[in-house]
Amino acid sequence: MSLLFAEKRWAHPALALTLFGAAYIGVRLVLGGMPDRFGGARPAMISLVVEAIEQLLLWQAPHESWALIGATLTGAGFSLIVPSFGVEVVRRVPSSSRGSAFGAFIAFWDLTMGLAAPLAAIAVSTTYSTVFLVGAGGAAAGLLIAALLARRA
Repeated sequence: MSLLFAEKRWAHPALALTLFGAAYIGVRLVLGGMPDRFGGARPAMISLVVEAIEQLLLWQAPHESWALIGATLTGAGFSLIVPSFGVEVVRRVPSSSRGSAFGAFIAFWDLTMGLAAPLAAIAVSTTYSTVFLVGAGGAAAGLLIAALLARRA
């Protein structure tokens, strides 16, 4: 985000990160119980749709104000993805295996976060905004997984 703002010569990257954080925390505080109440697949799908939209918005942001909206939506969309998929993981295994299943889920989440940086480095070989197009593709892939989980629920 900060590199995109620098590339575009926009003045408020710290505001973008603040909006991201505020939306992330706000959604988690207000809607954090959704995965427990409705199952994880539906909240994950909603979150991933928001995530894909904001990634496309950041990819094509014509002005700083659009990027600030995108940063806010990023935080909002991202905040329930892990809890939503986590609920799906633990409800699909016997209660005696839930700790191991959730541990494996978090290990793979950490792996994807670790792989994101090298993939982002490849994606930004043209412009920094390209990484957000790749992010939209990742959100779309996650949406397909959430849809499959919703069908099986």
